[in-house]
Amino acid sequence: MKKVLVAGFGNILLGDEGVGIHVIRELQKLNLPPYVEVVDLGVNSTLLIDIFPNYDKIIIVDALALTGKPGDVQKLSAEELLQVPRSSKVSLHEMDLSLTLEVCRQLYGSLEKVKIIGVEIEASSLHEVNLQLSPKAEGAVKKAVCMILDELGVANG
Repeated sequence: MKKVLVAGFGNILLGDEGVGIHVIRELQKLNLPPYVEVVDLGVNSTLLIDIFPNYDKIIIVDALALTGKPGDVQKLSAEELLQVPRSSKVSLHEMDLSLTLEVCRQLYGSLEKVKIIGVEIEASSLHEVNLQLSPKAEGAVKKAVCMILDELGVANG
């Protein structure tokens, strides 16, 4: 039986930056197969480095501020995320997710088992304390949950 990790990153004190954690909370309410572990990793992406080899598949859900519109949800491979120039990424995590993935690649080889479910957010909204998601990010939570269930091959309903 394959072991799958669904890891959410984000800071819930900074509004939309915490959207990954909100997605994880919704997933934790569901009856998922026993081989799926759903974990809130907060802002510490370095935790992924130690647990990386323990899983056959890793799905990361996080906020992105790339080229989409706020509320868009997209699926990326780890390699696709690593190709985005660092200057265009927004990260308020202790260690940038891309840098963490690069360390994992150096230590363990291929990142093929990693998928990123990214929710586009408004980068300008990240610097003020706000416990609520914007309406666009709130609407994206369900879309992200559905995308993750699809990636897991689990019926959505």
